Amino acid sequence: RAWAELMRSFNYLYFSSMPVDAESGLERARVLFDSVGDRRGQLLTEIGRSRLLIVQQAPVPARERLLAIRDEAAVLLPPEDRFWLLNALGATFFYADQIDEAIRYIYQALETLRAIDLSPQLPTVMSNLAAALVTVGDYAPARELAQDALEIQSRFNNPQLMLFARSNLAEALQGLGDHPAALATVDTML
Repeated sequence: RAWAELMRSFNYLYFSSMPVDAESGLERARVLFDSVGDRRGQLLTEIGRSRLLIVQQAPVPARERLLAIRDEAAVLLPPEDRFWLLNALGATFFYADQIDEAIRYIYQALETLRAIDLSPQLPTVMSNLAAALVTVGDYAPARELAQDALEIQSRFNNPQLMLFARSNLAEALQGLGDHPAALATVDTML
């Protein structure tokens, strides 16, 4: 039951237009994981609760929670779970305008995912990194990441993530001065 609550909550957090709907499920998962002492579940639930804080525009408290469990999670969680922590940490720094730290954590998330089988999270973190690189004007690697994310994402058929990757690609192309390609990318989005 705890795992079902957690997975449903992660679906709301990451793959829906209503991430705040994850709150009650995360609380139920927390109570259930606490009752059985499942530390992996407890850590993932805390990551989800921190992600919810990011959505609610509280990145600094989210970061404090994530940093409190970072070292333990690095030891206990397998790469496919550790990714959620690293990606969320990157987001906390991104939304607090500490882009260099955001890039560092998002890059760690990317390297973590590259060590496992292909998953839908890989193009997501590639797009996140591309967005951070566009923010600091590092357009060439941002373009490459966004293009790679689009190629991989086509296997998973998630329109929301496709739009995000295309948006990052258009911004990178614009930054590189390739205005016709940027416009074509935006036309594809529309």
